Amino acid sequence: MNSRIIVVEDELFIARDIKEILEEEGYEVAINVSSVEQAIGLIEETNPALVLVDINLNRSKDGVDLGHYLLNKDRIPFIYITSFTDKLTMDRVKETRPYGFIVKPFKTIDILTTVALVLNNYQYLQAAHYFIYKKDSKEEDSRLSAFIEEKEIDNTDWTTKLS
Repeated sequence: MNSRIIVVEDELFIARDIKEILEEEGYEVAINVSSVEQAIGLIEETNPALVLVDINLNRSKDGVDLGHYLLNKDRIPFIYITSFTDKLTMDRVKETRPYGFIVKPFKTIDILTTVALVLNNYQYLQAAHYFIYKKDSKEEDSRLSAFIEEKEIDNTDWTTKLS
């Protein structure tokens, strides 16, 4: 399973703290990403399993802008990590449909449980999409077949079960 995570955070000490927490659990973590443009470049280059996004990046574009990009790409889950919980921010966040939201200051367990649940749920969502839409891509087919085998998911055609 891809265990690469990108942390988009303009405060280096927070990014380092998150990196340390996740690396102790075996994740490969990229930090030193503090702008939407940097994040998009690294996302396209590395195809991470997950992106953790601070909302306030002290730039013209913020984390919600990156959330819109990720929503439109619809191939990588993301979690916001922020201290901003006002109504305006929350309304903007809702438009991007993040997979999680962690409020700063966070505890180690907040990071670990949210990341583990998001990655697990996203894998099952991908498998469900495969069963529903029967993707023709050989690369995606082999990747999902490996996931199904690993998770021991019953891959019987659901239409025959309904008959």
